[in-house]
Amino acid sequence: MTTEATVDDQTKTVEELEAERDDFKTKYENLTRAHTKLQTDLRELKTKLSEADELHKQISKHVDEKNKLQAEKNKALEDLESFKKEVRTKETKQLLTKQLEEAGAKAPATALKLLDLDAIKFNDKGEADVESITAAIEALKESDSILFGEPAEAKPSTPATPKVKHAVDKITKSAYEAEMEAAVKAGNQKQLEEVFAKYHQH
Repeated sequence: MTTEATVDDQTKTVEELEAERDDFKTKYENLTRAHTKLQTDLRELKTKLSEADELHKQISKHVDEKNKLQAEKNKALEDLESFKKEVRTKETKQLLTKQLEEAGAKAPATALKLLDLDAIKFNDKGEADVESITAAIEALKESDSILFGEPAEAKPSTPATPKVKHAVDKITKSAYEAEMEAAVKAGNQKQLEEVFAKYHQH
Protein backbone atom coordinates (compact mmCIF):
# COMPACT_ATOMS: atom_id res chain seq x y z
CA MET A 1 0.00 0.00 0.00
CA THR A 2 2.73 2.32 0.92
CA THR A 3 4.60 1.67 -2.32
CA GLU A 4 1.54 2.37 -4.48
CA ALA A 5 0.79 5.60 -2.61
CA THR A 6 4.35 6.77 -3.16
CA VAL A 7 4.16 6.04 -6.88
CA ASP A 8 0.86 7.90 -7.19
CA ASP A 9 2.32 10.90 -5.38
CA GLN A 10 5.34 10.90 -7.67
CA THR A 11 3.15 10.58 -10.76
CA LYS A 12 0.95 13.44 -9.60
CA THR A 13 3.96 15.64 -8.97
CA VAL A 14 5.27 15.05 -12.49
CA GLU A 15 1.87 15.97 -13.94
CA GLU A 16 1.77 19.11 -11.89
CA LEU A 17 5.27 19.98 -13.04
CA GLU A 18 4.27 19.44 -16.62
CA ALA A 19 1.21 21.59 -16.13
CA GLU A 20 3.33 24.31 -14.58
CA ARG A 21 5.79 23.96 -17.42
CA ASP A 22 3.02 24.39 -19.96
CA ASP A 23 1.68 27.34 -18.01
CA PHE A 24 5.11 28.96 -17.89
CA LYS A 25 5.55 28.26 -21.58
CA THR A 26 2.25 29.97 -22.36
CA LYS A 27 3.16 32.94 -20.18
CA TYR A 28 6.59 33.13 -21.82
CA GLU A 29 5.04 33.16 -25.27
CA ASN A 30 2.61 35.85 -24.19
CA LEU A 31 5.44 37.89 -22.75
CA THR A 32 7.47 37.38 -25.92
CA ARG A 33 4.58 38.61 -28.03
CA ALA A 34 4.07 41.56 -25.70
CA HIS A 35 7.79 42.36 -25.84
CA THR A 36 7.74 42.18 -29.64
CA LYS A 37 4.73 44.49 -29.72
CA LEU A 38 6.46 46.93 -27.35
CA GLN A 39 9.51 46.96 -29.62
CA THR A 40 7.28 47.62 -32.62
CA ASP A 41 5.46 50.39 -30.76
CA LEU A 42 8.79 51.87 -29.68
CA ARG A 43 10.04 51.94 -33.26
CA GLU A 44 6.82 53.60 -34.40
CA LEU A 45 7.08 56.09 -31.56
CA LYS A 46 10.67 56.92 -32.50
CA THR A 47 9.59 57.39 -36.11
CA LYS A 48 6.77 59.71 -35.04
CA LEU A 49 9.12 61.63 -32.76
CA SER A 50 11.57 62.01 -35.62
CA GLU A 51 8.79 63.21 -37.90
CA ALA A 52 7.58 65.59 -35.19
CA ASP A 53 11.10 66.94 -34.75
CA GLU A 54 11.43 67.47 -38.50
CA LEU A 55 8.04 69.18 -38.58
CA HIS A 56 9.12 71.41 -35.69
CA LYS A 57 12.28 72.37 -37.59
CA GLN A 58 10.22 73.19 -40.68
CA ILE A 59 7.80 75.28 -38.62
CA SER A 60 10.70 77.14 -36.97
CA LYS A 61 12.25 77.76 -40.37
CA HIS A 62 8.92 79.00 -41.70
CA VAL A 63 8.51 81.33 -38.70
CA ASP A 64 12.06 82.68 -39.17
CA GLU A 65 11.43 83.30 -42.86
CA LYS A 66 8.11 84.96 -42.06
CA ASN A 67 9.76 87.21 -39.46
CA LYS A 68 12.51 88.07 -41.94
CA LEU A 69 9.97 88.95 -44.62
CA GLN A 70 8.03 91.05 -42.11
CA ALA A 71 11.21 92.88 -41.11
CA GLU A 72 12.00 93.52 -44.79
CA LYS A 73 8.45 94.73 -45.34
CA ASN A 74 8.68 97.08 -42.35
CA LYS A 75 12.04 98.38 -43.62
CA ALA A 76 10.56 98.95 -47.08
CA LEU A 77 7.61 100.83 -45.55
CA GLU A 78 9.99 102.94 -43.45
CA ASP A 79 12.09 103.71 -46.53
CA LEU A 80 8.95 104.63 -48.46
CA GLU A 81 7.74 106.94 -45.70
CA SER A 82 11.21 108.49 -45.47
CA PHE A 83 11.24 109.04 -49.23
CA LYS A 84 7.76 110.58 -49.12
CA LYS A 85 8.88 112.85 -46.29
CA GLU A 86 11.93 113.95 -48.27
CA VAL A 87 9.75 114.68 -51.30
CA ARG A 88 7.26 116.62 -49.17
CA THR A 89 10.11 118.57 -47.54
CA LYS A 90 11.61 119.42 -50.94
CA GLU A 91 8.23 120.43 -52.37
CA THR A 92 7.47 122.49 -49.26
CA LYS A 93 10.81 124.31 -49.45
CA GLN A 94 10.23 125.03 -53.13
CA LEU A 95 6.77 126.38 -52.34
CA LEU A 96 8.09 128.45 -49.43
CA THR A 97 10.91 129.86 -51.55
CA LYS A 98 8.43 130.82 -54.27
CA GLN A 99 6.11 132.45 -51.72
CA LEU A 100 9.05 134.34 -50.17
CA GLU A 101 10.12 135.60 -53.59
CA GLU A 102 6.57 136.74 -54.33
CA ALA A 103 6.47 138.43 -50.92
CA GLY A 104 9.55 140.46 -51.87
CA ALA A 105 12.30 138.60 -49.98
CA LYS A 106 15.67 139.76 -51.27
CA ALA A 107 17.47 136.65 -50.01
CA PRO A 108 14.90 133.80 -50.12
CA ALA A 109 17.44 131.17 -49.04
CA THR A 110 18.31 133.19 -45.93
CA ALA A 111 14.68 134.08 -45.23
CA LEU A 112 13.74 130.40 -45.50
CA LYS A 113 16.16 129.52 -42.71
CA LEU A 114 14.55 132.15 -40.47
CA LEU A 115 10.98 131.20 -41.30
CA ASP A 116 9.03 129.54 -38.47
CA LEU A 117 8.45 126.15 -40.08
CA ASP A 118 6.56 124.93 -37.01
CA ALA A 119 3.83 127.41 -37.91
CA ILE A 120 3.27 125.74 -41.27
CA LYS A 121 0.22 123.47 -41.28
CA PHE A 122 -0.29 120.40 -43.46
CA ASN A 123 -3.40 118.56 -44.62
CA ASP A 124 -3.97 114.79 -44.54
CA LYS A 125 -2.10 114.40 -47.83
CA GLY A 126 0.97 116.15 -46.44
CA GLU A 127 0.40 119.29 -48.52
CA ALA A 128 1.35 122.64 -46.97
CA ASP A 129 -1.49 125.05 -46.18
CA VAL A 130 -0.97 128.27 -48.17
CA GLU A 131 -2.70 130.43 -45.54
CA SER A 132 -0.33 129.23 -42.80
CA ILE A 133 2.61 129.94 -45.12
CA THR A 134 1.35 133.47 -45.74
CA ALA A 135 0.92 134.01 -41.99
CA ALA A 136 4.46 132.74 -41.29
CA ILE A 137 5.91 135.03 -43.97
CA GLU A 138 4.00 138.01 -42.58
CA ALA A 139 5.37 137.22 -39.12
CA LEU A 140 8.90 137.11 -40.59
CA LYS A 141 8.30 140.45 -42.29
CA GLU A 142 7.46 141.99 -38.94
CA SER A 143 10.43 140.49 -37.10
CA ASP A 144 13.03 140.85 -39.90
CA SER A 145 11.68 143.52 -42.22
CA ILE A 146 15.14 144.23 -43.59
CA LEU A 147 14.93 140.96 -45.52
CA PHE A 148 11.99 142.38 -47.49
CA GLY A 149 13.24 145.98 -48.01
CA GLU A 150 12.70 147.63 -51.34
CA PRO A 151 15.95 148.36 -53.22
CA ALA A 152 16.78 151.96 -54.06
CA GLU A 153 16.54 153.03 -57.68
CA ALA A 154 19.64 151.86 -59.47
CA LYS A 155 21.87 154.52 -61.04
CA PRO A 156 22.54 154.32 -64.75
CA SER A 157 25.59 152.34 -65.58
CA THR A 158 27.43 151.24 -68.66
CA PRO A 159 25.49 148.38 -70.22
CA ALA A 160 27.27 145.08 -70.00
CA THR A 161 27.03 142.23 -72.41
CA PRO A 162 24.43 139.58 -71.39
CA LYS A 163 27.04 136.99 -70.49
CA VAL A 164 29.08 139.40 -68.36
CA LYS A 165 25.97 140.78 -66.67
CA HIS A 166 24.73 137.27 -65.83
CA ALA A 167 28.09 136.31 -64.33
CA VAL A 168 28.26 139.52 -62.25
CA ASP A 169 24.66 139.12 -61.06
CA LYS A 170 25.34 135.51 -60.04
CA ILE A 171 28.47 136.43 -58.06
CA THR A 172 26.73 139.43 -56.46
CA LYS A 173 23.69 137.38 -55.45
CA SER A 174 25.87 134.65 -53.95
CA ALA A 175 27.99 137.15 -51.99
CA TYR A 176 24.88 139.07 -50.90
CA GLU A 177 23.13 135.97 -49.54
CA ALA A 178 26.31 134.86 -47.77
CA GLU A 179 26.76 138.24 -46.05
CA MET A 180 23.07 138.48 -45.21
CA GLU A 181 23.13 135.01 -43.67
CA ALA A 182 26.19 135.89 -41.60
CA ALA A 183 24.52 139.07 -40.37
CA VAL A 184 21.36 137.19 -39.48
CA LYS A 185 23.31 134.55 -37.55
CA ALA A 186 25.14 137.33 -35.69
CA GLY A 187 21.79 138.92 -34.83
CA ASN A 188 23.16 142.32 -35.76
CA GLN A 189 20.42 144.59 -37.15
CA LYS A 190 22.91 147.30 -38.09
CA GLN A 191 25.04 144.81 -40.00
CA LEU A 192 21.90 143.61 -41.85
CA GLU A 193 21.11 147.18 -42.89
CA GLU A 194 24.68 147.78 -44.03
CA VAL A 195 24.71 144.61 -46.16
CA PHE A 196 21.35 145.49 -47.65
CA ALA A 197 22.47 149.04 -48.42
CA LYS A 198 25.74 147.77 -49.88
CA TYR A 199 23.99 145.71 -52.57
CA HIS A 200 20.88 147.81 -53.21
CA GLN A 201 21.99 151.41 -53.17
CA HIS A 202 24.42 151.79 -56.05
